[in-house]
This record gives sequence, C-alpha cells and structure tokens, in this order.
Amino acid sequence: MPVITFRCPHCSADLKVRDDQITAAPVNCPDCRRPIVITRDEFGHVTANASVPQDGHAKAAKGSKSSAPSKPAGVPGTKSSPAPIVREETVHAVESPPSTSGVSRTSILVLAGSVVCLVAILAAGVFFWPRGAHTAADDAKPELAATAGAATASGEKGKAHAGGPTASPNPTAAANKVESPPTVSGRLMALGQRIIEYRVKKGHYPSAAPGRDGLPPADRLSWLAELVATVLLPDHPAPSWTDSWRSPHNERFVRQRIPEFLNPSVDRLIGSDNYPATHFAGVSGVGADAADLPIDHPRAGIFGNNRNTRIQDIRDGASNTLMVVGVTGELGSWAASGTPTMRALTREPYINGPDGMGTGSPDRMLVLKADGSLQEFSAKTDPRILRRMAAMADGLPLDPKVPGEPGEQSPRPPAPERMAQAPKPAPPTPSALAPNAADARAASPAGKPQPPVAASKPAAKKPGAVPVPVIKPDLAATLAQRVVHYEQIKPVPLREVLNVLEELATAPIRGDRQEIPDLDDLLQTPVSLTLDNTTVAAILEAVLAPAKLTYQVQADAIQLHRLGPVSGRAGSP
Repeated sequence: MPVITFRCPHCSADLKVRDDQITAAPVNCPDCRRPIVITRDEFGHVTANASVPQDGHAKAAKGSKSSAPSKPAGVPGTKSSPAPIVREETVHAVESPPSTSGVSRTSILVLAGSVVCLVAILAAGVFFWPRGAHTAADDAKPELAATAGAATASGEKGKAHAGGPTASPNPTAAANKVESPPTVSGRLMALGQRIIEYRVKKGHYPSAAPGRDGLPPADRLSWLAELVATVLLPDHPAPSWTDSWRSPHNERFVRQRIPEFLNPSVDRLIGSDNYPATHFAGVSGVGADAADLPIDHPRAGIFGNNRNTRIQDIRDGASNTLMVVGVTGELGSWAASGTPTMRALTREPYINGPDGMGTGSPDRMLVLKADGSLQEFSAKTDPRILRRMAAMADGLPLDPKVPGEPGEQSPRPPAPERMAQAPKPAPPTPSALAPNAADARAASPAGKPQPPVAASKPAAKKPGAVPVPVIKPDLAATLAQRVVHYEQIKPVPLREVLNVLEELATAPIRGDRQEIPDLDDLLQTPVSLTLDNTTVAAILEAVLAPAKLTYQVQADAIQLHRLGPVSGRAGSP
C-alpha cells in the first residue's frame, strides 16, 4: 500500500499516512498536537489543511469529550479512530535498532581483536629487535668520515669505505645511512679512471690542447673538455673544436659545472675568467716551456700543446710519473687549455707555492699518477723527487742521493721502437722475417720469435743513442689490468685494434707466417665490439675470435696462433 508524505501546516513536521487511511476527519499532529484535515481532490492530490471544514462540526462535536484536556474547547472529534500519523524519522528509528546493534557489536569485536594483535606484534618487535648493530653503525660514522678525509694512495680510503657495509647489517640502519660527502681522493681516483677509459679507447692520453690547426693553444679547448665530450657526457652536444673555447658556439658547453673536476676542500668554484673552474690540472713537465717541448724531451710531461702521449712514451714507468695535480691558485675554466688545466713545475716550493699547486692541505698534497693510483707528498719532500716524477722520460731514479736534473745531467735513454713489421727480402719468404732491419740480413730459424704484426711502418733507431738496461714488463699483470669500458662501434681491421692493445700490454704482438700463411688476410678481419668491466686479456681474446686466432704469452711478447690445439694463453716464458 502506498504511503503519502506531507508537512504539518502548523509546525512543518514531516508526516506520512497510508493511502487507505486518508479520511475527511481531522487528526492531531504528533508533534504540535494541533488538528489537521487531510483531503484528496478530484485529481488524486493530497493536501493537509489547518482549518476544519464546516460540514464536519456536527460530527466533531460528539467526540469533543475524548479530546485531550490541553486542547481548546470546540476541537472536533470523530466516532471512528483517526488515521494514524507518524513522523518519518520515528519509523526508521524503530526499525533500525535491531540491525544497528548487531553490526556495532561485531565491529567492536573485530576492532578489539585487531588492536590486541597489533600490540602483541609491536611488543615482540621491540623485545627481539637487534639493538647492537644500529649502535655500532652510528658509532662508526664519525670514524669513517675522519678516516676518509685522511685517506692516501696506500689504501686507507678503501679500508674506511669497506668497513661501512659490514658495520651495519640492519636494513633500517642502512636505509637511514647518510651518503658520505665527496673527498679529494675520491674525485682524483674517479678522474684517473676516466683518463684510463679514454686511453684504452683512443690509444693515448688526452691531448692538452686538442683544437684544430690555426687556433693558438691559449684559445683551444682543454684536455678536460675532450674528456667530457668523449667519456663523461658523450650523449650531450659536442663542442665546436674548430672554434675558440670562448666562442658563442661553445658557450653552453663551457658554462656547465662538472662536479668531477672540483675539489670539495676548495671553496672557490669560479675562475678569474668568470667561468666554472677546475681544481685539477695535468702535469706538463719541468720548466716554463714544458708545454711546448717535443714528446721525447727529458723535461716533457704527459700533457703538452702538440703531443699525444702513449703509454710507451712514459719510459720512466707509469707508477713513477705524475699525471694530474690539484690546483688552488690561478683558477680558470675547465674547458680552457693553458694554465687553468695544465701546470709545470717552475719554482719551489711546489706544494702551495707560486705554481698554485695543492689540494687544500697546508703541508701535504695528493697527486694522481699515470697508472691511475694516488700518492701523497709532504711539504718536506725533496723537490728533486717531484721534478723527476713530473718528467716522464728523464731516465733518473727516484733517489735524491743520485745527482742529476731532468734534461741536464741525466742520461737520455733511447725511445723504444714502435713495434714494426720488418721488410721482407725478394722473393718474400716467411723465414726471412726478423725483429729489426739489422737482423734482416739473415733469415730467422724456424721457431724463433717473429717480428710484431700489428704495426704498419718501422721506426728507425736514433744514431748515437746510449743503451740503457730495459726492464721487461710483467705481461701477466698488464693483461690482467681492469678496463671499465671498451668500445669499438665502427668496424675496423684487426691490425688497428692490435696496435692499441700492444700499447696497453706494453709488449709486441707477433705472428708466425709459417704457422699462419694467411696471417696478412686475417689481420684485415673487421672487428667491432663493446665490453664493460673487463680486462686487457679479455679484449684481446674477443678481437681475435672473429679471425679464429688465439694467443700465447711468452717472455717478452704475445704470440698469435690459430684457434685449435696450439692455443694456450698462459704459455711459459
């Protein structure tokens, strides 16, 4: 049966009545107790009025005695019971309590059980949580920071960082661990790794002034700019090498701030030229003219205006040669060649002296050597030691008791010959190959070491050169040298790749044409590859594979063989 909802004309209370209980008799509002007359018109519309119709007075008079005492006299009444009128809210209030009380009781039980379980889990976690690991990590942080700041090339920095993860096995403590700030030793080590990556990729150290011909060295881009464009940010737009580093074409490139070139101990970040500065510079040698010396001069260092230094050019040994020093004076743009990125040893003292070298310590200085290692020097170090290490081919030992200065009293050792292919007599026969032109007069017996096969042109000996003892390289150590990234995207002949690997291994790569008659053809095999986290030995093995070749380490050379039963990379000397 439909229910009709309406408002009381007296108090505006929301009321409702069933359709079959609508009569002309007045009823009382449950809220205000005043009479209401509910009527239906001819169209079926229901209305509620406050006034009582005139034709209802007679019938209402009979029921006046049954009216409530508080009602005024003359309020109409009815013989039949009036239609029940209730408030809409009352109906819901009456029907809802059973279901509401049931849901509330269940919710309370579930909530109480959840709270009890949560409290139990928290109590167990607090009771069984390992407290000692977090305390040890917190105590170790100040010690690690102090040790890292005083780390040297002897490996103290590595020990400090190695203690970090083992001191805090707690995952929460590891998550809350704050990354240690950068240090000058860390920046120098990272820079050395980048330089080694470049040398492996290009076959030589970065050029100090790689600009094109026609630009004076002072206007050319620096070796650090070449490092950025080649290794650090190879995916970014490259600079214009034919323009000056101050050119508008290079403005966006040189305005970048490169954190890898900054020493955290030096506050000044802008050079005197108002460009982002570098706190590291390459060593050009000894003397004010060191940057312009030829590559084989005994006072020349690794970096120079017109030289591309290879590993074999460092005849004093990479571990005995300075490559990069810190600078605190005469700062300039990292993209500019010259003084901002290249320093020579000209006047004593060399540490925090007139040459502007230093790494932030008042009496010590960290340097990066050509082999990628670090060494720390004291202000009390004999200046002769620093001068001899700045020159890469002076031939002097690092013993101050031995007299001599680079380029003056020191004997000048001959430059080692580049691995060359000896000329063949006519008609050419495999047995006529010899390591050099002097030995080419007689044929080499079978089984004797053959000349290197990777180089393309011979290098003649300098007349009058003073022979010096030659230290044989440790081929096992050089082949095990780590290489972070090696890339040769464009296919090139195998011979060119072996040229680069000869420089890395500091030993010739030979092949016997009696064993490999088609060796010349195999050396033209195109090679392209990309390797990460590898070694020189792994690179050599990978480039020889397309030509079906392998190698064997001998006393002073690397011998090529056909891939097969003869293979054996670790041959006896």
